[in-house]
Amino acid sequence: MNLLKKYLNIFKCPNTWEDLHIDWDFLINKSGTFKYKIYDDNFIEILPERPYQVDIKSSWIKDNSFYYGQLNKKINLSLDTSDAWGQFEKFPLWYQIFIKKEIDLIYKYSKNTSKHIAIDISAWVWTYTFELAKQYDLVIHFDLRDKSLVYAHNKAKELWIDNILFVRWDWFNFPFQKNIADLIISIDSFIYYDIKDDIKVINDMYSLLNDKWIIFADFHHSKPIFHNKKIHEYTTKEIFYLKDNIKWKDKKIIRFCSIPTLLLERKIFQNIEKWLGKISCFFVRWVMIVQK
Repeated sequence: MNLLKKYLNIFKCPNTWEDLHIDWDFLINKSGTFKYKIYDDNFIEILPERPYQVDIKSSWIKDNSFYYGQLNKKINLSLDTSDAWGQFEKFPLWYQIFIKKEIDLIYKYSKNTSKHIAIDISAWVWTYTFELAKQYDLVIHFDLRDKSLVYAHNKAKELWIDNILFVRWDWFNFPFQKNIADLIISIDSFIYYDIKDDIKVINDMYSLLNDKWIIFADFHHSKPIFHNKKIHEYTTKEIFYLKDNIKWKDKKIIRFCSIPTLLLERKIFQNIEKWLGKISCFFVRWVMIVQK
């Protein structure tokens, strides 16, 4: 429990915003009214008493069942995680290349930040978190999905990676002190909820950042063909609406393409937007980079 003890002061009770202390297998808030399960020396759960009221836009989710269903699940470290989504080795080669290119992009923009604490928000199973663990003193691997967390936790144990804290918390209620992180990433995550919900999450990230920081978040790119109806894909109008409604001034939006892998900043493609629309099936992500 050394890692948790060392960094316990960065966490807050999501219900009362009090400090937490360790009492056997639980984290307990100062007034003793809430307790949160410690599953292992590097695996904790900090869920709020009341979930956020989401406004889900994705066509494949007709109600709030996905979000609330995950909140109601219980963690079992012996859970069968063979079908946990996001296992790098099971991806086709083109997608593995895409992931590696996106990791390179993160490194490019974060090279001048401090290398103390990084947070991977909605981290799925492991790919980006384990890469960040090579450079940062502590990486917080957040997810709500039980299988994703158990798979990643067990994989880290297998690989003897000891600087990752696995945290199960609510996407809409960050249980942290302010000004703790040097880098926040959120990859392949803004796909389930409405734009106003996404804006809330991105703005909430702001309070976690220290004086020199970077946020790297990607969004699925809306396409006129091969449109994915199971998730929320951002149109040009939507992504720049989102950009205009977040707090920071120093922010950029780029297009990230997989075949061939390339980047196009707004100033490059704004004059050929209509032409790009015809081939935008190749542009699989928008990437928002915010830095100070």
